[in-house]
Amino acid sequence: MEVEKVSMAFWDKYGLAAQGWFRTLEVEPRYAALPRAARFRLALEEQGGLFARFGRFLSGRADLLPSLYLSELRKIQIPALPASSSPPEDLKQLVPDLRLIRAAPGCRVFSGSYGGRPVLVEVCNGGDDAAADREWDLFERQIRRLNDAPENAVSRESVVQQFRSWLHLQGDLERKRTMLAHLQDIIPDTVSEFPKTIAELQSPGWMGYESMDGDPVDQLLSRSDDKAAVIHVLAEGFLEQCLLFSLVDSEFQMDELLILDKGRLGFRILPAWATVPVESHQDLLQYLVAAVAGDTPRAVRMICRMSAGRSSYRAEQRLLNELSSLQPELKVNAVTPESVTALETYSRAMSRSDMNPPPFLRLFHRNITLIGQFNEQFTPSADMIDQALWPVLGRLLRFHIAEVLSSGKVQEWAVSSSLFVLTAGRQMAVTLEKIRENDPRITPEPDIRAFDSRDAQSNRRTFSLIRSAIVLVVFLFSLQVSMSSGGDFLPLITGVIALVSAIALCFSVAAIR
Repeated sequence: MEVEKVSMAFWDKYGLAAQGWFRTLEVEPRYAALPRAARFRLALEEQGGLFARFGRFLSGRADLLPSLYLSELRKIQIPALPASSSPPEDLKQLVPDLRLIRAAPGCRVFSGSYGGRPVLVEVCNGGDDAAADREWDLFERQIRRLNDAPENAVSRESVVQQFRSWLHLQGDLERKRTMLAHLQDIIPDTVSEFPKTIAELQSPGWMGYESMDGDPVDQLLSRSDDKAAVIHVLAEGFLEQCLLFSLVDSEFQMDELLILDKGRLGFRILPAWATVPVESHQDLLQYLVAAVAGDTPRAVRMICRMSAGRSSYRAEQRLLNELSSLQPELKVNAVTPESVTALETYSRAMSRSDMNPPPFLRLFHRNITLIGQFNEQFTPSADMIDQALWPVLGRLLRFHIAEVLSSGKVQEWAVSSSLFVLTAGRQMAVTLEKIRENDPRITPEPDIRAFDSRDAQSNRRTFSLIRSAIVLVVFLFSLQVSMSSGGDFLPLITGVIALVSAIALCFSVAAIR
């Protein structure tokens, strides 16, 4: 009980909790000169445990807190690792030199070596469920003391439940194992690179994968001369994971992300991803493009479709009204990129409406805000989200084209395209023939034979010109595709079509008289 009393007083120490009718707001003198956002961060950091992680969770939630709070919460340091934590005995027999490098509510991460290569092993926390429940109950009671404080948005029941789901997502090893297995064979020219699983280090209680060698993003940003390139890789890797792999990093901590030797984005510790549902993949893509382009009606429509499963006129109007009533946030000595500002505005409007966005969309906005903080700090003159979007869209387009024109579908595509061209050409010839037959000027008359002959010759020349133009278009198109495409089948097929079109073009031009 004594621990609980001490814990319940920590809000008062920093002058954060709302006071009663007969109490005045008092702050310890050493903290009195600090901004409220800094005192809020210090209070969470001092309590540690769930409170420190709650601060990490809130560090990108522009829909709940102003930017000054977000930049402060990003500084939260998780307390030191417990020295008593040790891996299971059967795991120590496989990897004797395991060393604890991270402890989270759901799992512990150990580093070691296996088969002569560095590995990471994530182990589920067994823990005392009763103690965990008591800790969570205390956390909820303390957070409710902020109900009447300026930070009251973070004390909502829905936000606390989102935080709890966020913690469970990080400790779900089976989910991470399944996702990593699906990411083993990926497109070779992607920015993101994923670690390889180790089959011998898999069990219901732990999972092992290769350790990646690179420089942490936060360290590179502190010492690199080209910080814009680092943030560009960071933004491009994040957008690529969301739009190409349908994955959203639940934490997105810069000290857990690596820049590898080849300039690709890697992971010091495998993140816990939230998945983008198949039915929302295209909606998320359209939403991001519309937000960056400033197309508000389209962006609002995509938000409603992702949140409600369909486009609702009433929901769209409510969200548009909230957007129009939002006051621009005053930022001092900060230049936030336009795309980040637009996405933060949409998230703030959603929080003020009755809309319940899916978890992946909340995490998407949270991570965009985190990238924006680094963007405005190191490269305020650039918009890295805008710059990174177009290479990712090009990569996404190439992926879909390669999928459609895979070896199993090339013949079907070629046959259908050829039939379409032949049918269109045949229909054009029939149409021109009917026009010619129904034209009374082409009907030969004995007394105006010379005039009819000139008309017939003109119609034949027109038909030949149209036919030549069609063949020329087919020739140029097939030639362009043949020269620019890759693979084994497509260049061969388009090359044959170009050759046939060139021969047909010669005959068509020769027929023009």
